[in-house]
Amino acid sequence: MTVLNVKDLHKTFVLKDMSVKALDGVSFSVEEGDMVAVIGASGSGKTTLLNIIGLLDRQDSGELELFGETVDFSKDSKNAVIRNDRIGFVFQDYSLIANENAVFNVMLPLYFTKMSMGKMRKKAIEALKKAGFPETHMKNKVKLLSGGQKQRVAIARALVNDPDIILADEPTGALDSESSETVMNLLKDLNDAGKTVIVITHDPIVAEKCRRVIKLADGRIV
Repeated sequence: MTVLNVKDLHKTFVLKDMSVKALDGVSFSVEEGDMVAVIGASGSGKTTLLNIIGLLDRQDSGELELFGETVDFSKDSKNAVIRNDRIGFVFQDYSLIANENAVFNVMLPLYFTKMSMGKMRKKAIEALKKAGFPETHMKNKVKLLSGGQKQRVAIARALVNDPDIILADEPTGALDSESSETVMNLLKDLNDAGKTVIVITHDPIVAEKCRRVIKLADGRIV
């Protein structure tokens, strides 16, 4: 089953008196259970592409299909539900609340549901265990955790709603080499278990861990 189909995407940003073409006719598809790396240097358009795939931004032209349906970016409420329920995000800067503990951070996507607090907490702990996060640190404030531990919390948060796609934006960019390998092995394990994973990276070592590599340069696939 094709879970993502990108057709001739274009996106231009206007900065003062200059236009920057972030995406220039990008087309590709991703099948269920695939693990794809989108690799490119800074400014290649890879983060713009991720934002559109993740329904955080919209293209100027072209078409985006998710889960067999063409995305209508005018339907904000519907897209918000898809974004929260079917897409899990992992960011380079973790995007965690530093003064709260790991369990609280993983529970956040569940606050948009009608789930009880007890069930939310249980699901958050299960997701943290799946991400290999130590139980002894679950009550620790995020600001006290190592970089690798923070990224495990971020991965657990991406998993807590059992999404169809995990989008990881430079998931190892702020980590040392050992923690980077651990995080990529975790993403690979999730993919082996059936999750569709798309990794945005500038690092060829990270890209090699994926089943397929898409190279971007100047907003185009090369």
